Amino acid sequence: MKPLKGTLIALLIFSFFSAKAQTDLDNKIIKEVYTQAMKAIESQDAKGLTNLFSETATHITPIGDIVRGKQALLNNYVEVFKMFAQMPKPDRFTSEVLNQENRYLTPELLLSTYTQKDTYFFGAEKKIEEMAHVVLLVKKNDKWLIESLSLTPKVEMPIPPTNTVKN
Repeated sequence: MKPLKGTLIALLIFSFFSAKAQTDLDNKIIKEVYTQAMKAIESQDAKGLTNLFSETATHITPIGDIVRGKQALLNNYVEVFKMFAQMPKPDRFTSEVLNQENRYLTPELLLSTYTQKDTYFFGAEKKIEEMAHVVLLVKKNDKWLIESLSLTPKVEMPIPPTNTVKN
């Protein structure tokens, strides 16, 4: 009985380290997906950005639109980048990922949540935008793709007026 127990412990230890190595590799690949997405956005490459999504992907935009499917995503990003082209360009731009958490739901399905803080500099003026991201990534043929992306602007909650009742 003892050799079987030792074998089971050895298998558990081996599987733990194998899973850890796989997770480290996946995390590296997932980080590359984010890097590619940022490069595509910065260069306004709608096709490059869309290629990071699965065929059945869904994107909930910051204004609440729901875009479904790769072709609809491509059309949406073409229009978004046309809008971006009309906007003033900052002199400088920085982006920071805050409080990121990656959680494997299955070995082929990962939920990533984080806040992206972007700072734009226009001369002496500085504008800060924060956006909460919820990203569901799916692993297909050893490649991680975005299955669902939801972007929510972080805004100050309005404070409702205090109701004062006069007698």
